[in-house]
Amino acid sequence: MDIDKIEVKYMPTITENQLWDFYLRNNICEVGHGKKEAVKPLKFNPYIVGQ
Repeated sequence: MDIDKIEVKYMPTITENQLWDFYLRNNICEVGHGKKEAVKPLKFNPYIVGQ
């Protein structure tokens, strides 16, 4: 991963499915907790994502 290409966004519009797909594609540890738990951060403000 090229760190210079990472975009950090504050409170972006992202769906639960988009976040879950990201976790799956990148083998992120949250997958082990299941979708219901893994997408909880979207329900709490504020959140920040990097892409």
